[in-house]
Amino acid sequence: MIHVEYRHNNSGGSDWVSPEGWHALANAGWSLDTHHGRTYGASKDFPSLRAGIEEWTTLTGADPTDEGCNCCGQPHYFSGEDTTTGEWHYPKFEYTRPRLVWED
Repeated sequence: MIHVEYRHNNSGGSDWVSPEGWHALANAGWSLDTHHGRTYGASKDFPSLRAGIEEWTTLTGADPTDEGCNCCGQPHYFSGEDTTTGEWHYPKFEYTRPRLVWED
């Protein structure tokens, strides 16, 4: 099993997961992490990191590949610890940079 952990960094000063999204995660058995009344993360065991991210996406309606703002960066952070070996797993997100195209 992989213990999947999700955190967000409040990129751009916004909550990237809605209150309804946090509620859906809690109802699906995710443990919510709160600090001073604000939820900033969640965790749950899955067969794979991918399975956890897919469930998170379905439940929250959010996009795990959101880029966030220029100063704060990616708002969503996922990791997973193998509960048997202790090995850590991280998703790889590939973003394509915009390129300048001249029309002359």
